[in-house]
Amino acid sequence: MMLLRACLCLILSASMANALSCSPPTPEGAYAAAEESEQQFYVVDGRFEGTEQTDSKRFEARFLGKRLATTGFNVPFDEIVTVNIHCFDAWCGGVTLDARQVLFLRKQGSELVFDAEPCPFWSFLEIDKGAREKIEQCQRAGGCDNASDR
Repeated sequence: MMLLRACLCLILSASMANALSCSPPTPEGAYAAAEESEQQFYVVDGRFEGTEQTDSKRFEARFLGKRLATTGFNVPFDEIVTVNIHCFDAWCGGVTLDARQVLFLRKQGSELVFDAEPCPFWSFLEIDKGAREKIEQCQRAGGCDNASDR
């Protein structure tokens, strides 16, 4: 019986470790996934400002920056965003405050929602100019050739 418990613990531990094996997302992959989704997304480049992280899994935060348009990241963006922290087992997503990032915000009714998942698929911290330009190219071309790895 003790051997059975030990085997069961090993199996569960291995499955939990494998369950959170995140493939590194790419901005193009996130763009393609957002484009394929039935939901509407806004792609923004900027930072959360004047917000303190709470213990809540859902809170509001101001995001300042630029929104992606057909001509690039050049539409001023200053909106309250609902941050929705998702958890999978013991792992939870998070949000980085006061750091430049590109986010994919989901439109839900009148709200803009940032889904902070344990595997950060919808956010890219401090991405370089080349990655930002790839997103702009996807927007101009009406899509990305890079399929989503999600």
